[in-house]
Order: sequence, then structure tokens, then C-alpha cells
Amino acid sequence: MAQSLEDVDLIFLTGGDQLRLTTILGGSKVLQAIQNRLEAGALIAGTSAGAAVFSDTMIYEGKSEEGLFKGSVLTTSGFGFVEKIIFDTHFMARGRIGRLIQIITTNPTCIGVGIGENTGVILKGDGVVEVVGTGQVIIVDGCDIGHSNIMNIKPGEPITVENVRIHSLVNGYQYNLKKRQFLTPAPK
Repeated sequence: MAQSLEDVDLIFLTGGDQLRLTTILGGSKVLQAIQNRLEAGALIAGTSAGAAVFSDTMIYEGKSEEGLFKGSVLTTSGFGFVEKIIFDTHFMARGRIGRLIQIITTNPTCIGVGIGENTGVILKGDGVVEVVGTGQVIIVDGCDIGHSNIMNIKPGEPITVENVRIHSLVNGYQYNLKKRQFLTPAPK
């Protein structure tokens, strides 16, 4: 299978279960072949779980309604196609804002990207993501977090956090992940 990927220009990772994808492909020759194609300029795309695995830190479990309770969101290593960006999918339909707030509170150098239904992001080489589709993408940025109780509470207790930045983007809007800057589309 790894050999069949040697000359492709597009690889699409399907949905399902992101932990299953990382367990089966993690450390494999197939994953190395995908990484090699990415480095050679191929387009790598994914939907649902196939998008969640792009991150170096990947959410694999956590109920939406418990997202702001310490320890309720579980992470592991993803494929690491991108660093310091954590993708969460089915974001609006499943009310997953609390999940990203918890992860960004514990990892404020990371940026959370919550992708809604019928929506995607195109991550460009310069660190800019552009939203495409009919829904929303929510950016959760912890660069201005001033205070949090996360270090002083036990698992299962509610989290408090100050100054989490949240941006809502729709088709055509962009966010510069390196500069942590919201970008409006050019006037038509």
C-alpha cells in the first residue's frame, strides 16, 4: 500500500474513528509514505476523523457537555502533519466549544480549529487557514489567557479561564495561525 502512494498528488483520509486511524497507521510505512508525499507537495485532505488526525495533539474522546470539566477531554498523538493546531470536527452540530477551550487552556501555545458541518479549511504553507463551505469555523486561541484554575482543581471539577479568544469565520475569511490574526476577505 505504501508503494502505491509514491506518485499520487492527492490523499484523502476518510472519517470514522481517529483513534483507529492512528492506531492502525501510526508508525507504519503507509504513514511515512503519506508524510513523504506531503513534503513533496501533494495535497492531503480529510473529513471528520480524517481531519482530526492531522494534528500533533489530537482529541480522541470527550463529551461536548462535559468539555469544561477537567480531564473530560482526552488527547493523544495524531499524525503530526501540523504542529500546535488542534482540529475538532462536527463542531457546531455537536456543541464542542468546551472541548477546545479545555485543550487550549492546558496548551495555550496551541490554536484550536473547530470545523462545522459542510465546511472546511485550507491550510496554506504560510500558516494561513482559509474557510470554505457553507458553515462556520471557530478559532480558539489561548495566547491571552491570564488566569485559569486548571492546575489547582481535581479531575471532574469545573474549569475557569480568563481571556480565551474566540473567532467565528465563514466562507472566504482567513486566520493567520503564525501571527494569530483574523483576516477579512478582500473587497470584491
